[in-house]
Amino acid sequence: MVRVGRLVDGYLAEIASDANLRPERFCDLALALPERARVYDDGLYRAVDLYLKAHPRISEEERDKVCSVMDCRKLTLEACTHAAQNERLPLRAVVQVLFFEQLQLRHAIAGTLIAANAIGEQPDQQSGSLAHRENDTWRTAIRENQVLRLDMDSMQNRVQELERECSNMRKAIDKVGRRTNRARNGSDRASAGRRFGCKFGTKVCDSQERTVMEPRKSQTEHQQSP
Repeated sequence: MVRVGRLVDGYLAEIASDANLRPERFCDLALALPERARVYDDGLYRAVDLYLKAHPRISEEERDKVCSVMDCRKLTLEACTHAAQNERLPLRAVVQVLFFEQLQLRHAIAGTLIAANAIGEQPDQQSGSLAHRENDTWRTAIRENQVLRLDMDSMQNRVQELERECSNMRKAIDKVGRRTNRARNGSDRASAGRRFGCKFGTKVCDSQERTVMEPRKSQTEHQQSP
């Protein structure tokens, strides 16, 4: 099953650059496999990145839907590092990648501490120095975790602020667009009214001139007839 998952991810990467491939179809193909078919989602992330690169004009909702097919928890640390710097990913996906990247770093630190404790349990003449180093490592890990947690909280607050700013900007753009359309429609109606009014006025003037000229012409002919 894992081999099938790799083949499907490779196929998705091949067809991702197809301009006629719609987001719904891409998502259906990506989600056709069961979750256990992929140990890591690095191949799926590569296909998603290629699709976003080949389709830069899709909407933000479609972009979020395409990115939702991959599980950020199943990305390796290398893929997380690349995704965190990927400008093609939507902001929400980047935040998720950063969060799980920090979790992987914490697990790596915890694994280092466990290994250090296992070494410390072995009899050694330098047990005192090892215990001192373990305490220093533990304190360092605690400080790093606290810093990471503060950074994540600050990043989440900043993301929420950016989302609010983007929402306000979209509303302002929509409002300006509606005003422009109303003004454009009004000017078109006014110009059409002036154009048809001038044509109607010209016809009226011409008809009046013909009415005035015809009596004069008939009077002149009457005087010349004797």
